[in-house]
Amino acid sequence: MGQPKPIAISGVTGPYQPAESHFSLTRVCLEVLAECSNPVGIVAKNYLVTRDIDILKELAEQHAAVVALSITTLDPNLPE
Repeated sequence: MGQPKPIAISGVTGPYQPAESHFSLTRVCLEVLAECSNPVGIVAKNYLVTRDIDILKELAEQHAAVVALSITTLDPNLPE
């Protein structure tokens, strides 16, 4: 079957929308990916990503996780 291909979560929209705190669909997907040692990349803006730190840590130990945080600010000096 070969090596699993990396999966990008949030290519168009964030995986941690308000409904995620109720439905936990992203968490369930991450659990399946961790069971299969399938690499995953996530781009998140929402603090809810910290809820899944245990699964992301497990994936990271398998060298199978990349998490990028997008930070939005109105402070023009912050990017400096």
